[in-house]
Amino acid sequence: MKKHGFVKWLLITGILMSFVFCGSEEKVRKYSEKVDKKTVSKMKSPHHGFNHPKSKGESKYEWEMPSEWKKGSGGSRMRLATFVIESEDGSGKGKGECTIIPLSGDGGGLIPNVQLWLDQIGIKLDPKDEIFKGFIEKKKLFTTTDGMNAVGLDMTELVADPNGQAVLVSMIDAGDSTVFIKLRGPKKILVTQRDVFNRLSRSFRKKKNDK
Repeated sequence: MKKHGFVKWLLITGILMSFVFCGSEEKVRKYSEKVDKKTVSKMKSPHHGFNHPKSKGESKYEWEMPSEWKKGSGGSRMRLATFVIESEDGSGKGKGECTIIPLSGDGGGLIPNVQLWLDQIGIKLDPKDEIFKGFIEKKKLFTTTDGMNAVGLDMTELVADPNGQAVLVSMIDAGDSTVFIKLRGPKKILVTQRDVFNRLSRSFRKKKNDK
């Protein structure tokens, strides 16, 4: 009788353990699915996996701040600087914002970033489209006062509505990183600030003690 009781105990224990392991496997599977979804979501941005270059204290870069603009909320780990362009009537509506952001390496590359910026202003274009290709061909190549190579992009030409959102971007090759100077706002503001933006982009340089 003792033998039969022991066997019965083993069977019951085995059944209970199977439930425990099945439940654990289900939890692991669900957790894995959540992680995978988060990973896929992050991979949608060309900036995923690109670090913001760390600097000790102040930024190792400098530039000429446009006197026509105002300082924004300030820098952060991501932004070196933020500038605000107020609307002509002073209402605060329809203002433009310019940011300076460094990313390691090529920062995701030209094509993926152009897609991202176009998407941000509601323009859906495939890189295979002729309009997209034509826009890329019109990019402006220039050098900063420091001799760094840069690419300029003007998306105002793709926006018909003067009040529609548009973007001006300069991608500056800083060696181990790429610096993005980006001005976003209504087209009617950007077309009047284009020369100011280009002047800011060309003035971007490394501080002498960091060269």
